[in-house]
Amino acid sequence: MAAFVGRQGVVKIGASAVAEVTEWSYEESGDPLAKPRLGMTAMEYLPNSALTEGSGSITCHFDPDDSTGQGAMTHGASVSLVLQPEGAATGDVEFSGTVEISSVSWSGGAEGIPSAAFSYRGELTRGTVA
Repeated sequence: MAAFVGRQGVVKIGASAVAEVTEWSYEESGDPLAKPRLGMTAMEYLPNSALTEGSGSITCHFDPDDSTGQGAMTHGASVSLVLQPEGAATGDVEFSGTVEISSVSWSGGAEGIPSAAFSYRGELTRGTVA
């Protein structure tokens, strides 16, 4: 099994790397259509009927100068997202697609580095870096 460390990963909006990313997530889900009828003792589902959806989040150390990465992810914006968990070398795995930014939040405290968090909706396609 191949192994790599998270710090090798890259998150991009279009061709621009997002600055100061500390973590990201992506999840695909979908519920198949149920086919209930009288007298059933267990639920049946229609095969291949799930309507899938994707969603995830990106968390960063807040960088007000990152206008093409963090600055591009405003609430409601449609952006071209690329997640590269292994890095950006040719042949590395990547997930890419157009997503809508569904929420943005910032936080800070007396100790620590202020953060920015972005949630998104949209399906990504698994491929490899060209």
